[in-house]
Amino acid sequence: MNLSEHLNQQKTKERIAQIIQFVGTNETRFHELISLFFEGNNRISHTASWAVIQLAEENPQLIDSYHKKLVDLLADQKNPAGVLRNIARLYQTCVIPSTIEGKLFDVGIKLIIDPKEPIAIKAYSMTVCERIANRYPELNPELKYALEATLTHASAGVKNRGQKILNRIKKAP
Repeated sequence: MNLSEHLNQQKTKERIAQIIQFVGTNETRFHELISLFFEGNNRISHTASWAVIQLAEENPQLIDSYHKKLVDLLADQKNPAGVLRNIARLYQTCVIPSTIEGKLFDVGIKLIIDPKEPIAIKAYSMTVCERIANRYPELNPELKYALEATLTHASAGVKNRGQKILNRIKKAP
């Protein structure tokens, strides 16, 4: 299978499933896929991000050597919203290495308070920042401030998630 050609075609669930099945747990194929994700045009990057995220959720060891690059991509707001959304979604559930926690928290806070960021990116970033703050409670005041600043003008979904996180912060020791 030529991954580049497949990724450049119309994005469908079936096509993503074919790519995921082709790559599987093969590290060489995953490297090719994630390279296209990092360096492809917007269409290829966005489509590749779907497959990369699903593969990483099923096999977290596949992204072990790519965490720094993923956080750097998340920090670059020139990337398509779909790419940012999928990276933020990944860090809601995957293991966050200590080597990227600080930068990932800072990027997440910026995404939360940026009024131009799409709803899903804000919501996923809230969860990512909460996960990091759970390990480092001294970060809770910064997260609380970002959430309170955002919730006044947020969508219902973002308000709901943000309020739940605020409630958990208030209950934390």
